Amino acid sequence: MAKLTLENFITCNSQDNLFAATNSFVLGVSGGIDSMVMLDLFRRSGLNIAVAHVNHRLRGKDADEDADFVRKYCTAHDISYAEKSLDPMIFKGKNVQETARRARYAFFYEVKKQFECNYICTAHHADDLTESFFMHLLRGSGLKGLSSIPYRNKDILRPLLYFSKIEIEAYARSHHIEYREDYSNEEDKYLRNRIRHHLIPVIRELHPEAVHKIQDSIHILKNSQNLIESMAEAFAEKWKGTGNEILRISKKDLFAIAGYETLLFNILSPYKFTPQQLKDILISTPDGSKVMSQGYTLWHYMEHLILTEHKINLCSDYTIDQLPAEIIINDKIYNFELTDNDGNFNGNVELILDSKSLSFPLEIRQWRAGDKFSPLGMKGKSKK
Repeated sequence: MAKLTLENFITCNSQDNLFAATNSFVLGVSGGIDSMVMLDLFRRSGLNIAVAHVNHRLRGKDADEDADFVRKYCTAHDISYAEKSLDPMIFKGKNVQETARRARYAFFYEVKKQFECNYICTAHHADDLTESFFMHLLRGSGLKGLSSIPYRNKDILRPLLYFSKIEIEAYARSHHIEYREDYSNEEDKYLRNRIRHHLIPVIRELHPEAVHKIQDSIHILKNSQNLIESMAEAFAEKWKGTGNEILRISKKDLFAIAGYETLLFNILSPYKFTPQQLKDILISTPDGSKVMSQGYTLWHYMEHLILTEHKINLCSDYTIDQLPAEIIINDKIYNFELTDNDGNFNGNVELILDSKSLSFPLEIRQWRAGDKFSPLGMKGKSKK
């Protein structure tokens, strides 16, 4: 991999004529080294740019000084600039990183519309790609997860993805790029930071070009996933159902394919079935056995797997006055009873609640926006 220079930056990003003079770009700039190097490269390339900065207001004075730093840079270089400060209350009881990410991209799209730009650019680099690879690997992800962070996702570009952190730092030194340090990046609170601080240095010690070699492997995984998705689309078209059937999958034809589990997962991934549900349905034999996702049912029927859509008709008129109780929702029986179970689930248990926290009558209803619960193990924190 060539070092990061303006020429190599333009060359690596020349695909599909993205850097044409007629295109314009919103750059997400935090003030850190990665985004300031990206901003310098775009500015020196002469492309039409605007800068968007989000102040998450999670680091007090430091966050305000980051915003001031980026704002002054854009003023000094006559660059269109937009800034947004988030209300810290939006993070209460939520995953901070995911909530912040969603807020950033929502604002980037606002700025894109405001300045009538074609693309949004973020400063993800090759090390980010490697870190995400190991994060997904540790979580048991498939090919799609392992090949995450694409160079281009519709109108979002990641033009530094070809270059490593070391190359970005070398560019910053040689061009005297000023930037702000985010000291929260030094904490080991998050899995990504632990991978960055402890795993990546060991891998680099084993192989100095490890980040780029892993990037090459991720590219191969991405191509493999694209091939599987193409096959899945072809088989889904072949097994297209009629009437109220979305798919009618021949079990004989399916089982004759090497790696049919992977193929089935990719065919059904748009319908939100989990890998475990598909394993369960594949080892089930009786006609009528089924698994359900949000809005869809996959059935065993003779020599086929049948995919149908089901309508959720759950109303707010199910109440439980006392225990034990039994109710029927969408043709499925639910039993509620008191138990001494301390939280150990078995195959027949869908939910365990702390009885001391309940008050009767209980209302069984469809979820509503804003509903939250506090799972065991989250130390009182809640999630949607």
